[in-house]
Amino acid sequence: AVRLAAKLGFEIEAATAEPIPRLAGLLDEAAPARLFEEILKLFLSGHGVAGFEGLERYGLLQALFPESAAALRSNRSGALRRMLIEGLRNTDARVANDEPVSPSFLFALLMWPAFCRTLIALQRQGVQEEEAQRRAADRVTLHQLERVALPRRFSLPMQEIWLLQARFASRQRKRVFRTLAHPRFRAAFDFLMLRQVASPDHAADVEFWRDAQQQSGQELVSAIEAAGAEASEEGAAP
Repeated sequence: AVRLAAKLGFEIEAATAEPIPRLAGLLDEAAPARLFEEILKLFLSGHGVAGFEGLERYGLLQALFPESAAALRSNRSGALRRMLIEGLRNTDARVANDEPVSPSFLFALLMWPAFCRTLIALQRQGVQEEEAQRRAADRVTLHQLERVALPRRFSLPMQEIWLLQARFASRQRKRVFRTLAHPRFRAAFDFLMLRQVASPDHAADVEFWRDAQQQSGQELVSAIEAAGAEASEEGAAP
């Protein structure tokens, strides 16, 4: 009902809508593979924003993506939801323009709140950053598989998109060139731009990596050295 309402742009009649939140738990009995297909239909048909809002309104987001739903509720600034809505809006635009859309990117977006929440919890436990990122990615993926059967051909690229986010803060020459050569770089950079929509803290990284894609090797080396000099000056400042 939520998918059809989103697609056709109509409101679900009150008497029909009333029991939906109470019956949301029945989704636990649905086959995870079937739920995967239904989620693709909901979010990749060009009406993803309306579909997401419908899941929120009728208590179904908690049933399908419990960890992300919990993370969104606890994110007081609303930054995670703003990013998610912007990503779905972009996906809707791509569908409308007959451009390709990726299930890996979609699930990276839908599960990002859960990843962030789990990552923060691990870091508070003293787990080192890179190890915490890997553990968070694996933990969130495994927990989500209990609800939705996400094939490895989609879950592995999804995790790569997440794990590449930390590299965007690096200005080390070898790491910069390795990041640019990574097969998921373009998707991960698009994801970074969505994070900037939610928070201006990522503006400098977006600018650096946008320019990096256009620069020659020597120009990029010069930009990396300049970025390193600026960081040194900032670190020396009182």
